Amino acid sequence: MKKNTDIIVYLVGILFSVGFLYILIKSYQKGILLEALQDPESYIGLGFGIMAICYYLLKGNKKTNSNDATIKKTRIIASLLICILLISSGLFILFTDIDYNRHIPNKFIKYIVGWLCIIFFGLIMIINLHTLWIIYFKKMKFYYFDEMFFYFYNPMNARYIKLPIDEIEKFKSVNYFNNDYILIMIDDEGNYLTRLEKFLTKSNKRIFGTYYCFNLNSTNLDEQLALKELNKELKNRKIEYNRYNPIS
Repeated sequence: MKKNTDIIVYLVGILFSVGFLYILIKSYQKGILLEALQDPESYIGLGFGIMAICYYLLKGNKKTNSNDATIKKTRIIASLLICILLISSGLFILFTDIDYNRHIPNKFIKYIVGWLCIIFFGLIMIINLHTLWIIYFKKMKFYYFDEMFFYFYNPMNARYIKLPIDEIEKFKSVNYFNNDYILIMIDDEGNYLTRLEKFLTKSNKRIFGTYYCFNLNSTNLDEQLALKELNKELKNRKIEYNRYNPIS
């Protein structure tokens, strides 16, 4: 079933992309290429083609070695492509001279929609570029331990959240709306988060019972093996920590 879904997605992407090229060629032959490029409906085929490419990049088999906690570069690249597509849509809405009466009722809404696309998806693109910089140049992992802390990457603001090892009870896993999450069970009210992070993760606390969790779908990890090795590493780190920091 999943293979059939993949075939349908790729086939639709190819057909719409061919349709987009056909429209451009025919418009050029008729001498109306400029008008075609200013019509938003001409880009539907291109949009489907790019989405099919993103679907391919977002797929990918998970590795079974949770020691390799790297972020999937293909997912970041797919997210960048989507952002570029939507930012281009915003620019198109703002700066083309086409009559928008059929698509957008007035110029005020046109400017709101255009600038929202540019600003919102521009910020997401900046975060994704920062993540790629971390992956390629700093060679940092999605999560890791040191002697006293556990660190995991927060893609919302492209920074690592640091939690004391001795305060972490255990790691748990959950599948929520077809997304694999690792939950960090810790008796804490978000003290290790910034105000913005705490506000954005209130839903995590309500749904999962903890502010701290991360989505494994953006990594190369197998959920169950990662969970097993995280708890094993946590146990060993706690033993080591308690050896050098005995409770008085």
